[in-house]
Amino acid sequence: KGKDAFGDAIGQAACRTAEAVGAVRIVCFTTSGHTISLIARYRPIIPVTAIATDEEARRRCSLIWGVDVLLSTEPSNTDDVDRLVDDALVANGLAKPGDTVVIAGGMRMAMRTRTDMLMLHTVGEPSRRS
Repeated sequence: KGKDAFGDAIGQAACRTAEAVGAVRIVCFTTSGHTISLIARYRPIIPVTAIATDEEARRRCSLIWGVDVLLSTEPSNTDDVDRLVDDALVANGLAKPGDTVVIAGGMRMAMRTRTDMLMLHTVGEPSRRS
């Protein structure tokens, strides 16, 4: 159990899950680039998109191997994640309604510095967590 055990597990799981379900993208909201680097280290065959919440994070993420970077606002809650992912991917031609994506990241409400979330999402479908 290292310092990044949660993040490393999520990074590996995101890659394996994306392949298993035929996802078109692995997506990660990031303020630092940490989680997306944990995903990219596994060199996934599924395209990886970082959604940076500010210009500094966007620049950092643009240096990570195999990662496309988009700029967006930070989700205010887990239900907001689906909508922001849909908007960003569809607007940039990276996914279309009905596509499956894997979303990974950290939920700041739980613990600011820990990567602890992995979610499957179908683009265009509302959240089922409500």
